[in-house]
Amino acid sequence: MKLSNFFTNPYRWLAAASLITVLSGCNNGFVYEDLAECRPDRRVRLSFTRNMAFEEKRQEEVTHAKVFAFDDEGLLADFNVSEGQNLINNDYTIPLNLEQDVNYRFITWCGSDQDAFAINADPTETMSRTDGDLDGAGSDIMEGLGATVANENGIIKTELDPIHYGNGAHAFTKMTGTEEYTIDLTKDTNTIIVYLRKVLNMNGLEVYIEDKNDELDFNNGIANEDVHIKYYPVSVETNVDCPTGDGNGGYTGEYVKGTKLVFNTSRLFDPADVGNTSNLARIVINETRPDGSKSSVLNEPLVRDILIKSKPNVMAPDGEHWTRKSDQEYLDREDTYEAVFTLEDYAMIVVHINGWRVVIQPVNIGQ
Repeated sequence: MKLSNFFTNPYRWLAAASLITVLSGCNNGFVYEDLAECRPDRRVRLSFTRNMAFEEKRQEEVTHAKVFAFDDEGLLADFNVSEGQNLINNDYTIPLNLEQDVNYRFITWCGSDQDAFAINADPTETMSRTDGDLDGAGSDIMEGLGATVANENGIIKTELDPIHYGNGAHAFTKMTGTEEYTIDLTKDTNTIIVYLRKVLNMNGLEVYIEDKNDELDFNNGIANEDVHIKYYPVSVETNVDCPTGDGNGGYTGEYVKGTKLVFNTSRLFDPADVGNTSNLARIVINETRPDGSKSSVLNEPLVRDILIKSKPNVMAPDGEHWTRKSDQEYLDREDTYEAVFTLEDYAMIVVHINGWRVVIQPVNIGQ
C-alpha cells in the first residue's frame, strides 16, 4: 500500500481516529470503567487559614476529621473519617464517592481526638459500606447533625479539646480525572485568660462565663437558646504577674501581682447577628460576704462590651494580610483572648482586652 493512499482514503482515517480514541480512553470523553485513570476522583481539602494560630499549633489541634456530603435534597450522599497530623497539610485531600453535576452541601468537624467532638446523630457510628458504597446513603439526617460540648448539669470545669467546623456547597463538573473543593474551617473553641490585678486571694470570689453555646447545630449556630451553660476556670493561679495594657493593643512591660484564671468556651457569637443583645456570653463575678450573702461584682456581656471592643481592623494570619469584614468574623478568626481586669480603688473596673483599654462600670465590693 502506498503511503499516499493511506492519507487519501477516508476509511483509513476513520479507523486511525477510532484507535487513537480507544488508546486515549477518558481523555476524549469516553469513559472505560476498567481504566483506573478514567474513574472520577472527587475530593475535598480542609483549609485552616481562617484561624489566627500558626501551623505548628494547628497540627497539634487537628488529627481527626469527619466530612459529610449531602445532596441537593438534603439527603446523605457519603462521608469520610480521616485521622493523622497530615490533615492540615495543603496537599492532603479527602476522597468522597459523589456524582457529577449535583450541588452538594458539605459539613465537617475536626479535632485533636476522636472524642473531642461529640456529633449528634453521627452516621459514622451506625452506617457501613458494601463494596465501597455507603449502605446508609439517602438518609435525611442533615438537620439532626450538631456538636455538643460535654458538661455536667450545665457546668463545665474541664479543658475543652479544640474543635474546628466547616461547611460549603459545590457541584463537581468533570466527568473524569481529579476534581477538588476546599472547605474553610472555623475554630469553635476559645481560650479566655482573665487576670484580676491586685486580687491575691480568691476566697469568697466566684468567677464564671455564662452562655448558650454548649450545643451547635449543623449550620454552626446555637441549637437551643433555652439552655444556659456555665464555664468555670480550668485553672487558677494566684500571686502571678499580671500585665499592664498600654491602651493601644500592647503592653507596657510593667506587672502587678494578682490572680490568673483560664477559661475554655465553645464558639462565641456576635449578639447582633443572632438578634440577641444581652443574653449571650456574660462574664460574672460574685462575692460571698462574711454573713454568707452574695453580691454581684460584675455581670457584663463578654462579647459586646469587652471582646469586640478590642477588635483590630486588619489582621495577618501566617503573613497573609486580610481585612476584617464583621465582628463575627473577628470572633471566628481569633481563638485566644487576654483580659486584664483592674479594680481601681474598688470603685471602677478597667479591662485591657488584648492590650486595649475598656472601662466597664462602677462596682461595689465588700459593701
